[in-house]
Amino acid sequence: MTVIGFGDGAGADAVTIEGSLSVEIDRSATDISYAEYLRKRGHILPDGGAE
Repeated sequence: MTVIGFGDGAGADAVTIEGSLSVEIDRSATDISYAEYLRKRGHILPDGGAE
């Protein structure tokens, strides 16, 4: 992956990162609605009322 930053000045920076990481996920995928996702994240209350 290469990231390059530039601006209005005369300079620019570039960084290249190489590598890998082995990751194993042992959980099954579950389909939920967007409303349920918001409830699980705490953005809306489970009963729909005010605190």
